Amino acid sequence: MKKIILVIPFLLLIILVYGQDSGLALLEKGEYEKAKSYYLSQIKSKPKDHQVNHYLGRSYFGLNEYEEAIDYFGQAISLKEGISDYHYYLAQAYLQKLQNASMFEKMRSASKVKDNYLEAIRLDYSNTKAHVGATYYYFNAPGIAGGSYSKAIEHANIVIKQNPKEGYPLLAEVYISDEEYDKAEQAYLKLLPLEANKDRVHYGLGMMFQGAKKYDKAFSAFTKAVSANQDNMAAHYQYGRTAVFSEKNLDKAISHMKIYLSKEVQPNHPDHSSARWRLGMLYELKDQEDLARKEYQTALQLNPENENAKKALADLD
Repeated sequence: MKKIILVIPFLLLIILVYGQDSGLALLEKGEYEKAKSYYLSQIKSKPKDHQVNHYLGRSYFGLNEYEEAIDYFGQAISLKEGISDYHYYLAQAYLQKLQNASMFEKMRSASKVKDNYLEAIRLDYSNTKAHVGATYYYFNAPGIAGGSYSKAIEHANIVIKQNPKEGYPLLAEVYISDEEYDKAEQAYLKLLPLEANKDRVHYGLGMMFQGAKKYDKAFSAFTKAVSANQDNMAAHYQYGRTAVFSEKNLDKAISHMKIYLSKEVQPNHPDHSSARWRLGMLYELKDQEDLARKEYQTALQLNPENENAKKALADLD
C-alpha cells in the first residue's frame, strides 16, 4: 500500500507536467485553436493559475482575438506581478487592437502599448523582445502619442548590445524611417561580418537603396545578394523591379526575372502573375511590344484579377 501511495502523487505530477508541455507544444506549433481548447479546459479547474491565464491569452492572440487576449493577459498580471513577458505580450495585444480602432481608442491603446513595453523592460532589462517592441513604437508613433526618434535609436542600440544580428537591421530600419540612408548603410555594413547569410544583408541594402531611388547602388546590392546565394529569388525579382523604376540594365533584369519565373513561388514572394507583368514592362521599355503583350496575357491567364496586367495590356492596344 505504501508503494501505491508514493507512486500516485508522482504519476499525477508527470501528468500535470506533460499536460502543460502539451499546451505549450500546441502554441509553439501554431495550433492555436487546439491550444485554446486545452487551456479553456485547464482554466475551469485552475482559474487563479497565472500561467494558464497567460497561455490562454497567447492562444487567443494567435487567433487574432485580441480583446480576449488582453483580458487573459491582464488577469495573469493581476495574479502574478513581476513577470516581464506578461507585460510584453499585453503590449503586443494592445498594439494589434489599435490597428482597427477609432482615433480615441487608438490614443488609449497606444499609451498601454508603450507603458507595458517599458514595464517589461523595467522588470527585465535583458528582455530583447520588449526593447524591439519599444523601438518600433517610438519610431512609428506620432509625437502626441509618445513617439520619439531619439528613444527609438536608444532602444535599437540596446538591442545591438544584447543581440547584434537583430539590432543592426533594426537600427537601419529606424534610420531609413528618417531617410538617413548613409547611417542605415553603415548599420548594415556592421551586420555583414556577423551574418552567415550574406545575401540577406545585401538584399536589405538593395531594398533600402531602391526605396531611396539610388538605383545604381540597388543594382549592386542585389547582384551581391545573388552572388552570395543564387537561390535568393527575392533578389532576382527586385533586380528586375529596380530596372523597371530606373529604365536601366534591362537585359540583365530580364535574365533575373526569367530565373525568378523558373522557380516555384516562395512564401510571401510575388506570384508568377506579378512577375510576368514586370517582365512585360521590361520588354515594353525595350520597345518589344509583342513580347510585352505576350507576358501581360500570360499574367492574366495566371491571375485574371491582375489589375496591373489588365491596364498594361489595354494601354498597348
